[in-house]
Amino acid sequence: PGSEGSGLWEYEMTWQVANELVNLLEQDGRYAPVLTITEEESQNSDMPRVEPAERAQRANDAGAVLLFSIHGNSDPSGTASGFECYAIPPGQQYHDESVALARLTAQKITQTGQPLRGQDGVRYIYFDTYDNRMVYESSDETPHNEPTFRLLADADCPAVLVEEGFITNAGDVALVATDAACEAAAQAYYECILTYFDLT
Repeated sequence: PGSEGSGLWEYEMTWQVANELVNLLEQDGRYAPVLTITEEESQNSDMPRVEPAERAQRANDAGAVLLFSIHGNSDPSGTASGFECYAIPPGQQYHDESVALARLTAQKITQTGQPLRGQDGVRYIYFDTYDNRMVYESSDETPHNEPTFRLLADADCPAVLVEEGFITNAGDVALVATDAACEAAAQAYYECILTYFDLT
């Protein structure tokens, strides 16, 4: 179910956005969207957790040509806010395509009113031996040896991991968790995909 905050579970927002996006892609007729997690796996706490590596493998098995991993952020202080999109880091396969996809995503999401974190909302993340997060802005193209998000590392296609605002921040929740906000986010991702493939 993900994190909890402001009376909201993360999956309640992310599952709705993902399904709205799937509907848009299916209605378009040029795409064959695949979810890498089932509704039961997403929302039934008795089900085994689907690890990021397995989600990436499911996408790879389906022949995915793009991968969006949709999340909600959390912060114990309740003060952090904004949208961020993690791309495949420098030096790894599909890095350039992933950054292009991430930049499109950040640009499109601003139309929903969500503010961007960092320089432009596009970042790289690594984890040290103690599992501490190390976040770098997309302007830093220095390759690092530390691991990134497993889903990004294992994807056989351009991939991004989006954090749609903080469910621990009431202001962000108002921007990302309503029905209208979920529809707007899905529309932004859909338009991003169209632009990425030059189909607009």
